[in-house]
Amino acid sequence: MIDNISFNKANTHLSIPSSLSTEPSLERPSSWCGRYWSKTLKSLDPLVQTISKCLLGLALFTATPLSASSNETAQKAAVEDSQTILLENISSASDFKHQFIVRSLAPNDWERFRDLRLKALNENPIAYGIAVSDEANRTDEEWKSICDSAYHGNGKWYFVAEVEGELIGIVGAHEQYGAYMRHLVEIVGAYVAPEFRRSGVMAQLCESLKNRLLEEPHVEQLISWVTLHEHQSGKYVSEYFGFKYAGKLSRCVKYGEHYYDCCWLEASLK
Repeated sequence: MIDNISFNKANTHLSIPSSLSTEPSLERPSSWCGRYWSKTLKSLDPLVQTISKCLLGLALFTATPLSASSNETAQKAAVEDSQTILLENISSASDFKHQFIVRSLAPNDWERFRDLRLKALNENPIAYGIAVSDEANRTDEEWKSICDSAYHGNGKWYFVAEVEGELIGIVGAHEQYGAYMRHLVEIVGAYVAPEFRRSGVMAQLCESLKNRLLEEPHVEQLISWVTLHEHQSGKYVSEYFGFKYAGKLSRCVKYGEHYYDCCWLEASLK
């Protein structure tokens, strides 16, 4: 089941309010524009922040009335400032990308995999439709078996994101049972630790998993199911794989005295 993933593609689109004029205006000085965009930039994806800051540097120059004698000097300074912002942000983004790696789940990951899985269930058990106690009661051998099967591609595939030896993200896929249904693969367990969200971790996890599944000639279709609840925000995984609504199961998850419907999603892999 797909968990809540906070990264949203919609956040990468920059929308300029119609109330902002593109013409120079004394009523909207560059300082006001700078304050407005500094707040807006904080909510954007790091790469979009980089591009937007560069454009902002040039926009502030064009929006400020200048005398003919100072025009050339100011233009040069604006371009240099934009280039500095670009280099600093690209350096920062590159540093972060080098801090985490995405790889296949390995047999010796079983303890860290178990801990991350239980962390995800503790955070949002309704999204997975699985009680923490159900997974916590698994034996060490069961956790080792899951990791071993995933590593060898025996009907299970998992990719993890790792930072300094700690697993901070995961996404997996399970082949459906039997000769007549093994062409179907269910996307499961998608999760990124809160402190590492909105940093491209889930994007790289999904890309790695999809590329691995494409290597399996018998895998043709992806499926998943999502619990419909009040804190639904897991859009990125669904959008990345191109999932489409396939149906609904009523009262599928019971949490306390509340029932939650679930919807099935499907997507073609090949």
